[in-house]
Amino acid sequence: MSTDSRALPVSQITPLDAGVRWTEAFQDDTLSNNGATTSSSSPSKRATLSRSITPSNIQHADMILKIIQWSSWALSRLTSISTSSFISPLFRNAFLNIMMARYTLRIYSFTQSIEDYRQVYRTQRETPSYHWSSTTHPIDTDNNNNNNTWDNPLIAKLTHLMAFSMLFYYPLEHIALCAWQLPQLAPPSLQLVSTQRMMDTGNLFSAVSCRFWVVYVLGDLGGNSLKWRELRRKVERLDGVVVGGLHHRFNQLQHQQYDFLQGRLRHIKIQTLRSLLFLLPAINWSLSKWATDPLFNELIVNGLMLVEAYTCVYQSLTEHKKRRWSVSSLREWGRGLLFDGKGGGQVEKRLVTFDGHHQQTAILLNK
Repeated sequence: MSTDSRALPVSQITPLDAGVRWTEAFQDDTLSNNGATTSSSSPSKRATLSRSITPSNIQHADMILKIIQWSSWALSRLTSISTSSFISPLFRNAFLNIMMARYTLRIYSFTQSIEDYRQVYRTQRETPSYHWSSTTHPIDTDNNNNNNTWDNPLIAKLTHLMAFSMLFYYPLEHIALCAWQLPQLAPPSLQLVSTQRMMDTGNLFSAVSCRFWVVYVLGDLGGNSLKWRELRRKVERLDGVVVGGLHHRFNQLQHQQYDFLQGRLRHIKIQTLRSLLFLLPAINWSLSKWATDPLFNELIVNGLMLVEAYTCVYQSLTEHKKRRWSVSSLREWGRGLLFDGKGGGQVEKRLVTFDGHHQQTAILLNK
């Protein structure tokens, strides 16, 4: 990929998408704490700002900009073979300008990455609440189940590695951005270093930052493979329970759990695909000579990013549909099934399976 193919380095972060992914339950809990209103009927300015600047909002804005950015690049490529002399450069300029807009959004992400690492370190959550590539499912962020829901302890270690890598990725990206922009902002009389040297410095910092991104992508791939394997075991085990001739009411509950696990498995598959699409561009941009002597050409690198952008949108839409049935409603429905109407303050205890883990549920009837 030649130097002018990107004009400025940009190591594309999804994902959320990250989550797009899929941290709304956790983010809503955070927002309810940070966005508390004052005693008056109208919220305070700080609360309004807290509601406006959230990982979820930035995640959705970045996803939209990402689609427009890589679609503009694709249209620039397609129109370059036409006879028109201005349409292709027009899309090309849109691609580059939107790229810089996404850089601006990432200024917030550094502070968020610090908070994510603290959350991972303290609470041992399944995945960091990164708004660009979290793999958290609503069942994992239920208030009654804040501990690690995965049996394999290596998943938590990979999660810590991913969160730790982002602590270095963002500052290095910001330094690279400053190095690229400083020659354009400073007047010629104050420029102590040549423009080309500043550009080379920015390219170097960008390459180093992308190496931490490669670590993140590899950690995500490793963690997803372990989750995939574990979820398959849980689905197979629960599948045997569903068809095992239990009471009809509990059959329905088991089927709901089965659907939950199948949804999580689909999510992991899509997330794995996105990480695979990221891998080659991340490796390409992590090399010291990515701008002058790239490993892969622009068509391969940006084409993969284009496919990932639309995969991110597909994942976001499918996850939104799946989240309509929350874990809390599933638990309440399961508790309702335990009610047998006998009354008299009788306590009935049953073992109910959620996500492959047995929890003893006690229901006090007609107290």
